[in-house]
Amino acid sequence: MSLTLVTPRGERKLADVPSDASVPHLRVLVHGLSERLGLGLPSPDRQRVVYKGRELTEESGTLEQSGVADGSSFVVVERRDAALRSAALGRGGSRAGPTQGSRIEPRRLQRRQR
Repeated sequence: MSLTLVTPRGERKLADVPSDASVPHLRVLVHGLSERLGLGLPSPDRQRVVYKGRELTEESGTLEQSGVADGSSFVVVERRDAALRSAALGRGGSRAGPTQGSRIEPRRLQRRQR
């Protein structure tokens, strides 16, 4: 089947992708294309493959089992590990919590009146 890879640098066609290919196999194909064309995409172990808004993982089975059909488009982005996510969110890996003596009020739920 023919698929379209969407990257920050544009779209690229992947021809002759077997419908029974696994997600790890697709990652290797994408990496090979990236190396040949200088797309700057991450190595297969750092790739997240996103199709129709959801990540395809090893547990997704084959592309066909995941609903990927001929002519489909997918996105590949770099996987970020937990440490990088924490730093990006300003957490710095430490466990932030209330300071001693501070009081946290319980959140009260209010029912809407109809």
